[in-house]
Amino acid sequence: MSWPWSRRPKDDEKAKEVLLPVEETLQNFTIPTEAQIRTHFTPQQIAAYACTSAISITAYVALARLYKRFIRRIPTHEHLRPNDFRKRTFYGYVPSVGDGDNFHFFHTPGGRWAGWGWRSGKEVQNFSKVQIREAGTIHLRLAAIDAPEMSHFGKPEQPFAPEALAALRELVLEKYVRVQFLRRDQYDRVVGLAWVYKWGFLKTDVCMVMLKTGMAGMYEGSYKVEWGDDEEGYRAAEKKAKERGVGMWQAPGLVERMLGVEAKPLETPREYKTRTAGMGAGGKYDKVPK
Repeated sequence: MSWPWSRRPKDDEKAKEVLLPVEETLQNFTIPTEAQIRTHFTPQQIAAYACTSAISITAYVALARLYKRFIRRIPTHEHLRPNDFRKRTFYGYVPSVGDGDNFHFFHTPGGRWAGWGWRSGKEVQNFSKVQIREAGTIHLRLAAIDAPEMSHFGKPEQPFAPEALAALRELVLEKYVRVQFLRRDQYDRVVGLAWVYKWGFLKTDVCMVMLKTGMAGMYEGSYKVEWGDDEEGYRAAEKKAKERGVGMWQAPGLVERMLGVEAKPLETPREYKTRTAGMGAGGKYDKVPK
């Protein structure tokens, strides 16, 4: 007695009957020669087939490029390709701001034309934190500027750090922005520039606003510094903010001076980072700074 799932001789015979014609067809198959093709097809037909194939290939390549450039969503920095840096800009939504000089960018390719913001399933402004995290965002570090540091890892916050954070939130939080990626940094962030639009055509440089209002200064680091295309304009904005004494550059007011408050030398974000580099939890130094 054979098992119900075992193969029987009759099954093998039926399989041979089915496969034998296929095997004979494959053995007798030969690739037609150019002469045979010319015998069966007229030059006009060959030209038409060649033209159709060329058009199909060209259309496929064009659609592939269109998809990669305008439709493909980039969820995280790991999905960025070399051609995505410097050569183009990207449109997206800002779900969160981490500090006065960085935020998370949710890429929305095609913008409202592709349904982002109004079409079901693409209302990113209504996404939960879990949905945002699962979909993926790019951590963008604004180029050229350095804002006062918030409290991190037990280190005390810098003066004007909350004001700088509030200013950047006012500019970009829960808004659509256009960004340009310049490079990746050592912290798995992407250094770049950002612009916000008012009424669809008035363009505002986020870095420039932060510098003009004194909520950030020029970046003083030396490791692969990125300025974008307007370093001179950024430096002029910082200089003017210092002269006006706005934001973190302001001196004690009249009442404070009457109360005996003296102006203290400003500690820039770079100086703060250098001073607190050896500081551990609770604001205590693991090593005594020199």
